[in-house]
Amino acid sequence: TGDNKYQLENEDKSYTYVDAVKWFSIKKPSQILFVHLKRFNANFEKNYKEICFRPELDLTSYSLEQDKILYELYCVIVHDGTIDHGHYFAYVNDMNKQKWYEMNDKVITEVGEKEVYKGNFGGVHVKYDVNPTTRELEEKKENNERTAYILIYVLKDKIEEMFKDDD
Repeated sequence: TGDNKYQLENEDKSYTYVDAVKWFSIKKPSQILFVHLKRFNANFEKNYKEICFRPELDLTSYSLEQDKILYELYCVIVHDGTIDHGHYFAYVNDMNKQKWYEMNDKVITEVGEKEVYKGNFGGVHVKYDVNPTTRELEEKKENNERTAYILIYVLKDKIEEMFKDDD
């Protein structure tokens, strides 16, 4: 729309500019789906915008075959820091036991599902400090530097096959 229209060539080789709709369809879903959340811009600044993600992703409405396409969240890769410095770590779901683990360098810790989502959406934190001179409460807004960077989903129909327990 507006200045952002598609150019359509007419039979007489002249051009018409038209509004268009762009979409995608899924013929055969992949077993693993990587969702990269763009967390930087062309000026190499980190994007702290709040982005919510869910434990289940339903892409059925994009199916060419009208099949159910349901994914379950398997891993969240998180960046904690700014564009100039920071640290990457991951939350990984043990799909057999439905337990989440934080994988942070050599330290592996079991965490609750709330920990996977809490604080990893980005956005702004509001903190309150007491002004030492006036002794009044001051509101201070800061970017949440802990942001989900990559989400890895697994096709629900394939979980049992992919994560067979060989015990």
